[in-house]
Amino acid sequence: MLYESNRLNYFQHKYRYLAIGLLLFAYLVYSFFMLQPVELTVSFFVVDVLAFISLISCIYYFKKSRSKWKIVALNRMRVVVGEGKWEKEYTWLDVKSISLNRFLGVYKLKLKNGEEIFFTAYGRTYLLTGDSSEMGVIIDKMKRDLSL
Repeated sequence: MLYESNRLNYFQHKYRYLAIGLLLFAYLVYSFFMLQPVELTVSFFVVDVLAFISLISCIYYFKKSRSKWKIVALNRMRVVVGEGKWEKEYTWLDVKSISLNRFLGVYKLKLKNGEEIFFTAYGRTYLLTGDSSEMGVIIDKMKRDLSL
């Protein structure tokens, strides 16, 4: 049985920078067109400049990271990486390293061909205990067995 990463968390993590950027863009449009000239002060100018810089950085991070986010399904024998309509299948011997960011609940998978993949866990992850789902148990066992 293959354990697949959580799709809802996948979309939340993949598009978070885009969502934040759209909110910043909406704020900038509002402040530019809706505020009266009397209301414009130095503090509004500073906030607008910081919002614009944040908007640019959100767009940059979204473009940089969106190709690394994948849907991953795995079991004890293989790792299947979904790329749009296509799937690539790897064995655990093709994996260079795998690590869990406990704060975000995101795995980082490095393959021996140099590719870096981010994916979410099958179940919930906790800050202190990590991933206790079936996927997490399989990943921990393979890390121990293959010294990843």
